Amino acid sequence: MPKSKRILVLNSGSSSLKFQLFDMPEAIVLAQGQIEKIGLASADLKVSFREEQYTDQRPAADHQQALSWMMEVLQGTAGVIKNVQDIDAVGHRVVHGGLKFYQTTLIDSSVLEAIHALSPLAPLHNPANAQGIEVAKNLFPDAARSTIICLKKPNNGPSILNLPPNTNSGYLVSTVFPMNSLPKKR
Repeated sequence: MPKSKRILVLNSGSSSLKFQLFDMPEAIVLAQGQIEKIGLASADLKVSFREEQYTDQRPAADHQQALSWMMEVLQGTAGVIKNVQDIDAVGHRVVHGGLKFYQTTLIDSSVLEAIHALSPLAPLHNPANAQGIEVAKNLFPDAARSTIICLKKPNNGPSILNLPPNTNSGYLVSTVFPMNSLPKKR
């Protein structure tokens, strides 16, 4: 049986952060949730894990604070990871890849620069997506990073993504589910 890997999927919006933490290759959701109202006086956090629900409110001025809050809950209240090194890979949902990005892509500085350059195609989404990538890069320096490009097509279930090779994490094959689906939980 292949070694279990923890893959965190992030959807960074202009004022929200949605996330799912998977145990792969079985695609078991260890935790999923969202933080809304980022940048306002009080943000709302909702997390589901092990058949439990947790909610909280506190200020989250930006995505850095929101991701740090998410990690506090995943490590503390939910207890699904011990530290940031438990995250093997981070997948980022990016709304618009233009003609350049139409499949899963390993993120490097040129890809991040291109996502910024494509912001006029999705001005409410791509800047926030890029900000989430930048924050996650600093928070999870050893994790493989990959984009999940949002294609405008009907949702017919899970998308199968092959994350490109990474010297730190090996070759990862993952199943990433849409943020609103509920695969089996551990």
